[in-house]
Amino acid sequence: MSAPISDPKTAKSPPKGTRSRWWSMVPVALVLIGAVVTWQRVPWQDHFVVWAEDGDVFLAQSIRQGALPVLLQDYAGYLHLLPRLIVAPIAWFAPLVAYPVTVFVVCALFVGLVAAAVYHLSRDLVPFIPARIALACITFLIPVSAQEVIGNLADLHTYCLWLAPWIVLSRPRGWAPAFGWAIVMLLCAMTEIQCVLFLLVVPFRLRARYRFSWPIFGALIFGCAAQIANTLAHPRVSHPSWPGLPALVNGYLINVTLPMLNVKAESEINYLMASGILIPFLLLIPFLVFGVVVLVFGSAPQRILVAGLAAASMATYAAAVIVDGSRAVRYDMNFGATFFDGYINLRYGVAAGLLLAAVVPVGVAVLATRGWARPRLGTGVRVLGVVTVVGLVAVFAVACTREGSSRYVQSVWAPQVEQAQHVTCAVSDPKREVTLAFAPVRTTTYTCAQLQPYFN
Repeated sequence: MSAPISDPKTAKSPPKGTRSRWWSMVPVALVLIGAVVTWQRVPWQDHFVVWAEDGDVFLAQSIRQGALPVLLQDYAGYLHLLPRLIVAPIAWFAPLVAYPVTVFVVCALFVGLVAAAVYHLSRDLVPFIPARIALACITFLIPVSAQEVIGNLADLHTYCLWLAPWIVLSRPRGWAPAFGWAIVMLLCAMTEIQCVLFLLVVPFRLRARYRFSWPIFGALIFGCAAQIANTLAHPRVSHPSWPGLPALVNGYLINVTLPMLNVKAESEINYLMASGILIPFLLLIPFLVFGVVVLVFGSAPQRILVAGLAAASMATYAAAVIVDGSRAVRYDMNFGATFFDGYINLRYGVAAGLLLAAVVPVGVAVLATRGWARPRLGTGVRVLGVVTVVGLVAVFAVACTREGSSRYVQSVWAPQVEQAQHVTCAVSDPKREVTLAFAPVRTTTYTCAQLQPYFN
């Protein structure tokens, strides 16, 4: 006897609650995957190296002056609230010998949390789930970030800048989440001064239907005002200069779009010597196409989002290069048919790259959710959309295997601290000095009295 044919009208489907529970696990999975991938992207030995301001600014000032007195202290003209909040408990509760590893773990978890936050906050503007997952994956797969940005407190501001537009354009469902995200927004704004760019979005959202977003706007305005006031009171010591539009355009293509394909410096220079900026320009075209798709077919909020992402991507890169002011970013002078003598894979390209890369998933979401008249066409577009975002993530994942790190193994932290604890400071002389080295070629000097509470 043949088996009975099931009636599709009466066939049982998984309970809705079961499907909801599965989807609710996506943010948790993103946190874990994002943290693990971030940890793995830097060579193992480099996890034991303290990076730049994590040593001679945030840790040193916390030890010498105390965590609370330096909380709102500026560095290089800006406030860095989040790193200062994080470094105090790390320095106090974790052994000093484990400081770089602990910092890296915290920063990796932070990247995972930002990825999950982007997935959650983009639900209204990017309702197509594969596109939202791709947005989250971009957070921890942007290829150029491993060279300097990931794994240290000094560059957490990059992820604050990436998270800011998603918070500003989100729609909280009540006052409790509104004030929760307002706190996150305040931390971001008081860590990254370039969040001022997203003040331009606020006038478009001052409507009654966005009332739950008003606490977020207030936090953004307050944080940016604090940054501006601090910068006016304690201006950054630098020599900014206008490099010219050709240098900015060339530099953007070289440091933002080209690393999305291959972040290995030797390969990038070979591309540039062989065909100039042709390859990075061709890489920019898909982002331009999807940006136009959103501007033509997207809703008003989606258009504001993409316009803001594109403008912020260009503005953050340009502002950083102008403030830098060095000849190495003059890509109209140090780049020719037979030579390249400038910076490549600049950290300035990380935030700009994140903001630019987001245009593709947003464009895919617009096409996938527009509601085409023909069901078959709609299904085909959705399938193509999935292929597109999977392809974007795959390109980033492959590029990540070709990256390097700027940390230097000779500055390994633990042996220096052990030497200070068991040899230099073992004698009863609290005024004896200890010099600790860290990347990239920096040192900090402490007295044994300052270090003693942090040894164990």
